[in-house]
Amino acid sequence: MDLNDRIQCKICGRFFGSLTLHLIRTHHVAPDAYKREFNERRIVSEALCYQRSRNAVAMGWGKRSWTDARVLETIRRMARAGTSLSATDLKGKSLLIAAVNHFRSWDAALTAAGVDPASVRRIEPHGSWSRERVLAEIAQLQAAGHDLSPKNLEKTNVQLYSASWTYCGGWQAALKAVWVDWREHYVKERTRCTRENTLQAIQDEHAAGHSLIRGDVIARRPALHHAVSRFFKGGWRVAFQEAGLDPDAHRAIRLWTEERVLAALRERRKAGKSLVVNVVRHEDSGLIQAVKTRYGKWSAGLAAAGISLKTDSPRG
Repeated sequence: MDLNDRIQCKICGRFFGSLTLHLIRTHHVAPDAYKREFNERRIVSEALCYQRSRNAVAMGWGKRSWTDARVLETIRRMARAGTSLSATDLKGKSLLIAAVNHFRSWDAALTAAGVDPASVRRIEPHGSWSRERVLAEIAQLQAAGHDLSPKNLEKTNVQLYSASWTYCGGWQAALKAVWVDWREHYVKERTRCTRENTLQAIQDEHAAGHSLIRGDVIARRPALHHAVSRFFKGGWRVAFQEAGLDPDAHRAIRLWTEERVLAALRERRKAGKSLVVNVVRHEDSGLIQAVKTRYGKWSAGLAAAGISLKTDSPRG
C-alpha cells in the first residue's frame, strides 16, 4: 500500500509527518484555524495515521477492537501464562475496561472465562471478614510468636489490622479480646533515666574517648544532653564536677590559664606527641594561640614548661 509519509504546510511550504506542533510553535496558529483557513481535512500524513491506528489496535484501544470472545481469550491466555489477573494490577489497562464494558464487572468476565475470581483477588472483599475470624487470626499469630505491634501489622497484614478496627473497635481492643497483653506490643521497654545513670553515661563517654563538648553530645546523644538539663540545675559544668571531670577541659572554647598552658605542653611531651609547631598547629591550634598569647613565642612557652626544642625537632 502506497501512503504519503509527508504532508506540506500551506503557510511555509515545508514538509512534515505531522503539522500540529509546527503550526503552534512556528506560525502560532491553532490546527483548527489552519484547517478552516486552507480548507484542509488532514494535518497528519497518511503513513503516520495508519501507523497510529495499528498501534491503537495492538494496545486494545477503542471499543471496536474488543469483542466478548477476545476478552475471554485474553483472560484465559493470561491465566495459562500465570500472569496476575487481579483487578488491582490491571487498573487502567484496556483489558479491564473492555471486560467491564462487555460483562458489566471484572468478576463476571473471569467467571465467563472459567477463572475463579477469588483465586486471583489480592485484596479480600470486606464482607469476608468477621469478628471471629479477626480474633482467630490474631490467636494464630500470637501462638507462632509473630510481632503484633501496629507498626509491623501495617506492613505485613494490613487487611487484618484494618478489619480489627471494623469488627473489634481497634487493634488494642482486638488484642485484649484474645487475652494478649497489648502493652508488650505497643510499648518498648525503656531504661529509666535517673541522675545516677546520667553521671555514669558521662563517665562512660569520657572513658571511651568521645568528645564531651556540648555541641558534639547534642549531635551524637541528644537524650544525654536532655538528661543533663533535666537533673542538673547548673547544667554541664555541675554534671562534669559531680562526674569527677574538669568542666573546662570539655569546652568548645577552652579557658587557657598559665598553669593550663604549661600542663598541656608537658602532657604532650609525656604522651610522646610532637612539639614541632607546624604539627601542633594541625592537631591543636588553640594551644598554639594560647602559648603565643602568654609567652609571645612558641619557643618561650616550651622553655617555660622546661622542654628543650632540640629533643623535639624533626630529624632529617
